[in-house]
Amino acid sequence: MTMSKTMKAYRVHAFGPPQAIVAEEIERPVPGEGEVLVKVKASGVGPWDGWIRSGHSALPQPLPLTLGSDLSGIVEAVGPDVKHVAPGDAVYGVTN
Repeated sequence: MTMSKTMKAYRVHAFGPPQAIVAEEIERPVPGEGEVLVKVKASGVGPWDGWIRSGHSALPQPLPLTLGSDLSGIVEAVGPDVKHVAPGDAVYGVTN
């Protein structure tokens, strides 16, 4: 199976109303040490995502950012030293 070099992401480049979220094609990341690349099948968006998107987060948020840190999906690739999951495994979790 050949993976595409790009992926779709819904990102925020400037804080603002819901219309600040834009769909775009971005370069597919390569997992680094201790990281995994997950093909997301479902993600959650909570109240905190609205606060972050509007610029009201208690923590600094680097732009551009991708909302929806709760996710489930299938591992597509693993970085060096990852032993607890492998490509093809179903996973769920929180990215932050």
